[in-house]
Amino acid sequence: MTAALLVALLGVATASAPEPTGKLIGLWHGTSICTKADWNAACHDEEAVYDVHAGEVPGHVVLHGYKVVAGAAEFMGDLDFVYHEADDTWVAEFVGPHVTSRWVFKVTGESIDGQALLMPEKRVGREIRVTRLHGDSPWRLPAAQ
Repeated sequence: MTAALLVALLGVATASAPEPTGKLIGLWHGTSICTKADWNAACHDEEAVYDVHAGEVPGHVVLHGYKVVAGAAEFMGDLDFVYHEADDTWVAEFVGPHVTSRWVFKVTGESIDGQALLMPEKRVGREIRVTRLHGDSPWRLPAAQ
């Protein structure tokens, strides 16, 4: 087999591989509900808006997270999600001054079911349920910081 034919065949094989980031890219809206427990008392339920874009690294996406307060979207932060093919999930790590959490999302069609696990105990701190929005956002999203 010639080198040119081999390169052409490899190019076709690579082009036909599914791109998992396409499942997550877009605008999502729903709820982020706290686990009701003494150890999670600082957590507040939120109406959530997620604006997801392709990351700079293949297989990664950047989620700009917002909460809706009095009808306006307030920027909460960014999460860098990486795809885990073995269980078809997206995972992001958040390390803050008071909490470390692992966010795990499962995309099914037009919805995402997810959890924010408080580390290192892996307690479920939040349950996330969002659906894809089509068209323009009903909220003016402030620039991600």
